[in-house]
Amino acid sequence: HFFATASFLLPMRARVAMAALGVGVLAGIIALSRRSARPALRAFTTTARRHVNRDLYHLPPDSYCYRENPLWDEKTFPAALQQAHNTRRGVWGELTVLSGKLKFHFLGEGKDGPVTASYEVAEGDVLVVEQQVYHKVETVGPVKAVLRFFRRPEPDGSKPMSPPA
Repeated sequence: HFFATASFLLPMRARVAMAALGVGVLAGIIALSRRSARPALRAFTTTARRHVNRDLYHLPPDSYCYRENPLWDEKTFPAALQQAHNTRRGVWGELTVLSGKLKFHFLGEGKDGPVTASYEVAEGDVLVVEQQVYHKVETVGPVKAVLRFFRRPEPDGSKPMSPPA
């Protein structure tokens, strides 16, 4: 009974992710015991991941998440991501689809370049975007997705929660 009424202990992001994945409150409280909502949400979104383009791009082993966007659906998915864009130098993106699917297109030769590779990113899939690579995302029906940004630590070992300068 305690666990059924204890969802108020969880941050909204964790509750939304739990609802999207059908994860129980007890699992959320256990994950939240790590003292941060980010590890809790990460635990819910990384359980059955399949990297759809690991052969092409992957996160550097020493990278860490410095920014996590809110959970998006087909109605709230940012229009800017559906246009050609890229990440800054020193920034990698990680797109995780919680439900539904997206089409992801890598572009060659800059913002106006042709599509060089396309992936269908479905429920449980993760797609990594290398730094400065132009791409665009296309929604395909109902979808829930999370986008995280990663960077490497500074030379002194510090881990700022902002993109590299």
